Amino acid sequence: TAPKQKLEHLNDLGIKEFLVSGQSDFTGSSQSRIQNIRVGSSQYNGIIIMPQEEFSFNKYLGPIDAEHGYKPELVIKPEGATPEFGGGLCQVSTTAFRAAFFAGLPITERRNHSYAVRYYEWIADARPKAVGLAATIYSGVQDMKFINDTPGAILIWTRFKGNRLYFDFYGTPDEREVIVDGPHPYDRSESGAVKSKVTRIVKKPQSEPTEVTFQSRYVPP
Repeated sequence: TAPKQKLEHLNDLGIKEFLVSGQSDFTGSSQSRIQNIRVGSSQYNGIIIMPQEEFSFNKYLGPIDAEHGYKPELVIKPEGATPEFGGGLCQVSTTAFRAAFFAGLPITERRNHSYAVRYYEWIADARPKAVGLAATIYSGVQDMKFINDTPGAILIWTRFKGNRLYFDFYGTPDEREVIVDGPHPYDRSESGAVKSKVTRIVKKPQSEPTEVTFQSRYVPP
């Protein structure tokens, strides 16, 4: 049945309907990693991004310590995988990145992980598993950013279903078409090193299509 009150009646920001969902699967994660994912994702539930505003993942993350509910878990660092508070938060940044990516929003900062992580191979049930569509973050060092170039504000809503995390975007649709080719892993070696690329074309009414290719290079773990 249709709702008596629609989303667009509850605000004057242009938050009218569902736009897109970014998703990831953390099956096999430890309990401490799952807790970090749940605590981290809660920081983004209800955030509103105004038109032409640049979203910064690190801006909303807040302190990463035991006092704020985080557990020590593995973090990829130059010296190797090291336990630190908040290990696993890249699951959250990756899911947010995927929502922005599939929404066709301009990505202004994104970096792949140092090596291929199995948690980020699943993209969607309808897509083949592949590395190359993840975004790593580290507070104060590495961020993930995108711009809301839609006609209205975007509301972020985070949710869980089993071992999957979702970032749902709500706003004003503008009839843009998003075409994705990939990710396509290549140059895979026995050491675990691999490269991957994914191309995205965004077509908006009365605008020239924009095409961008995201390259990922993973070193041996």
